[in-house]
Order: sequence, then structure tokens, then C-alpha cells
Amino acid sequence: MTRVRVHAPQDLVGGMSLVAVALFALWAAGPLATGRLGSPGPGLVPRVLAVLLALSGVWMILLWLFRSLLHLPIPILVVPGWFVL
Repeated sequence: MTRVRVHAPQDLVGGMSLVAVALFALWAAGPLATGRLGSPGPGLVPRVLAVLLALSGVWMILLWLFRSLLHLPIPILVVPGWFVL
């Protein structure tokens, strides 16, 4: 069994932490009514923000994955993220 050396573990831990916080926020916003886009309820904004937080955490994990395991240069991976924002 070969060991994989983890480069930039702060990206992995940070991404996993963002996903964990987003999952907690989704769980906490569970009892709130979402409503519709025309008449939003009190749970719409927390859910949208939690999904955006989870997506940014997944993006950090993917950056870590490509950087540490596939050894791709960072500018190739960071530039598409700016277009998403």
C-alpha cells in the first residue's frame, strides 16, 4: 500500500469544513418554509447561502485534489472559478 503525500492540507480541511457547516445550515433550516421565488419564505435565503457555501467548499476540495494528486498548475484551475463568481 502506497502512501499519498498530502500537499496543502489546509485546502482539504478548509473545504471539508465549509461543506460540514453548509450541511449543518441545511439541517438547521429544515423546519423553515422555503416558499416560492415570487413569495419567498424565511428558509429560502439560508438554504441558498448554504448551497453556495457547500459549492465553494467542494471547489476547494477539487483544487486540492488536482493540485496534490494530479500535480496540475494552479492558474488552470483558478481561472474558471472566477467566471463562476
